[in-house]
Amino acid sequence: MDEEIEEDKPSLTPMIDDANLASKRMEEATKAQKEENDRTERLQSLKKLGGSSEAGIQPEAPESEDAKWEREAKERYEGTGMDPTD
Repeated sequence: MDEEIEEDKPSLTPMIDDANLASKRMEEATKAQKEENDRTERLQSLKKLGGSSEAGIQPEAPESEDAKWEREAKERYEGTGMDPTD
C-alpha cells in the first residue's frame, strides 16, 4: 500500500530534474559543435596543405584608363569591321 502512495506523489525535485535534462541537452550540443569545429579545422588544414590557399598570390593590378578604353572599344565594335584601336 505504501508503494501506491509513493507512485501517486509528484516528484519532489522537478527543478533538479529539469536542470539535469537541460544539462544533458547542453552536453550533446557541445559535443556536436566540437565535432563541427574539428571538421572545419581539418578542411582548412587540407586546403592550406593542398596549395589551393591564396597565400603568395599577387592581386591583379587595376586596369589603366587606356587599356580599359581599348578593351571596351574592341568589345563594342567586334564584328562591325570598324576597329578604332587599329
